[in-house]
Amino acid sequence: MRIDSTGDHAALYDPSSRVNTDYGIRAWIDGVVSADELVLALPSYGYMLGFLVNPEDNCIDAPTKGPAIMDA
Repeated sequence: MRIDSTGDHAALYDPSSRVNTDYGIRAWIDGVVSADELVLALPSYGYMLGFLVNPEDNCIDAPTKGPAIMDA
């Protein structure tokens, strides 16, 4: 599958789905864990999908072009 835009690794908010960080944290707090016992860690890694169409447009969902160059 080829993706032609950048994206995020961890959805913080997604109003159309329960699969997001906000929903998960609220579920833990509403359940059995107090907020001061939780630690939220966010991934800060990436992999190359391709080259940005416009290097100045480097945010999430920025369009990409060409194949990724990766070591196997």
